[in-house]
Amino acid sequence: MSDIGKRLAVVRESAGFSQIPFAQKLGVSQSSYKNYERGASPVPVSLIARICEDYEVSPAWLVLGEGAIKSELNGELVEGAVLAVEKFAEAHDLDPPLERKAKLIRFVYEEVISGRDFGDKELKRIFNTVM
Repeated sequence: MSDIGKRLAVVRESAGFSQIPFAQKLGVSQSSYKNYERGASPVPVSLIARICEDYEVSPAWLVLGEGAIKSELNGELVEGAVLAVEKFAEAHDLDPPLERKAKLIRFVYEEVISGRDFGDKELKRIFNTVM
């Protein structure tokens, strides 16, 4: 088992899954996932990103074994996305329904984790897209 494979197993077990349900939840075959844990196949970057996001795992810990397992950054980014949407809606006298607000928050969060720097103009574009 590779080091990243061991860390994948830690994440999976911490989430309370055996390999088959975890693989299904991630949208990969059980045999592929088993090979990732064994170190027989490289773990796709997209899968690493999804695991880090879904289970709030630090990418540095998962890939390199450095730092803490949990990523404080994800929580901070979610907080920032919620605040950005709330402040923008308030400043522009908008009151989107809860379902739309949730989509807006997700869009803003995705923009932030993609590394894009944005301000009021970008928030307006996101609001227009989702609304």
